[in-house]
Amino acid sequence: TEKTMKEIGNIVGQDYIAGPYAYGFSLYNDCKMISNKNLQVKQLVDEGYVEYVLDYSTGPYYANQILPEDMRELIYESPHSVKAFGWYNYIGLYKKID
Repeated sequence: TEKTMKEIGNIVGQDYIAGPYAYGFSLYNDCKMISNKNLQVKQLVDEGYVEYVLDYSTGPYYANQILPEDMRELIYESPHSVKAFGWYNYIGLYKKID
């Protein structure tokens, strides 16, 4: 929703967000979205270019491939209005932690 996009923008600013759903949440903010092959994105995260990953918070499939659980924290969560895998999920914004 517009509110979710604006809230993500307030958190991330003009930084990069990785994830297959990132582009769907980019209309009302200035974030830069990246959705490449997992190994390429993982390299960008490892090198410090990308600190945020957008994924489902109820089962972070993409985030698990990019950032191990002990290297990320869920910093924002919002209901997702589209049904996926048979139910309505929450979108989660994860931030890399050191």
